Formats: sequence, C-alpha cells, structure tokens
Amino acid sequence: MTFDLEKIKKDIQKAENLQPVSLNKTSTALQPRRMSKGPRTNFGKGTVFLCDTSGSMYGEKLYALKEAVHEFVEQDIKTYEFNSQVNLLTSVSQLFAVVARGTTKMLAALKTCYQDEPNNIIMITDGQPDENKQDILDLAAEKQIPIQCIMLPSSDVDRKFLEDLCNASGGGIFTDLTDIKLLGQTIAGLIEYKEEKKQAIQL
Repeated sequence: MTFDLEKIKKDIQKAENLQPVSLNKTSTALQPRRMSKGPRTNFGKGTVFLCDTSGSMYGEKLYALKEAVHEFVEQDIKTYEFNSQVNLLTSVSQLFAVVARGTTKMLAALKTCYQDEPNNIIMITDGQPDENKQDILDLAAEKQIPIQCIMLPSSDVDRKFLEDLCNASGGGIFTDLTDIKLLGQTIAGLIEYKEEKKQAIQL
C-alpha cells in the first residue's frame, strides 16, 4: 500500500494543531489505493475501530463504512460496532450483516474499547452520543489514548463535541469527511501516518 505521506503529514499536522482536516471530492491529500491482499505483519497493531451503526447511518453511509472497513477486518484489526449496544465484529461476514438501528452509545463503546488497551482509536460516526458528553470527554482525558474521529455528513452531528473529544484524548485527529467515498483511504492514511510516527519515536 502506497500513500503520498508528505501530503498526509501536512493535512494531519494541521489537524494536530487544532485545524480540522476537511476532505472532499477535490482533495488530493489521500490518493485512492486498495490495501494489498494477504496479511501485513503488525500493520495497525494496537488500533481499534469504533463504528457507529445507529439508525442515522442507514443507507449510503453504512454501505460506505462496510466497504471501507472490511479490508481492515481482514487484517485482524479489532473492530466494534456501536448503536444501542456494543458488539465485536470478528469477521467480514459479521460486518456485512450489520444493520443501522438504535441509538448512539458512544460512552459504552469507548469503555469497551479501553478494555483492549489500544494505543490508537479510530471512531467513525455521523451523530452525537446519547450519554452525557462531559462524561465521555472526562474518560478520554483520563485514558489519554488518541481518538481519531472521522465525522460523516449529517444534520445531527455535533462537530464541536467530536473536535473536543479528539483534543481531550491526547493528540487525536479530527477529520470532517464531506465525501464518504474517501472513507477507506482516509482510514488507511491515518493508520499509515501513525505507524510512521511511532517508528520515528522509537528511533
């Protein structure tokens, strides 16, 4: 898998300086690429996906999410769906069987995710949580595990809360994704960037 990492760095560094990245149909920050087939040793190790599958995700957004995430599920990157409940998805068949329903239990999803002791969380959502937002921010601030929020288009989404969540988590990246067709390469770019950054720190 090949990305223009210099362009990715520039956009993500803007986000890390509290300048949200906005990706649309004309964006060249992430070039469309398919992940290579077969296992990739340690790729995305420590990353956990939290995928909003509440009722507002019905239709095109849920379809795009499945298409984007299934390749990472194949790579054994731990993936949870959350709506009124939180469920671990252990196979692609489980992922594609998911239907949009229920509410948005984001706090419950994060609590479940933290039990895995990840070092990177990628949350894909189009809404806002049903639980107390301050409780979620407090938990993220306590854990200090970066949350990368990818915000999908919605009239109900709470942009400020998601930005605050990224910041509270200790270095998370907020992405305003205006073109859901770019979801797959956006996710891959975030993982690729974090992998390179981790290696640089180790050096």
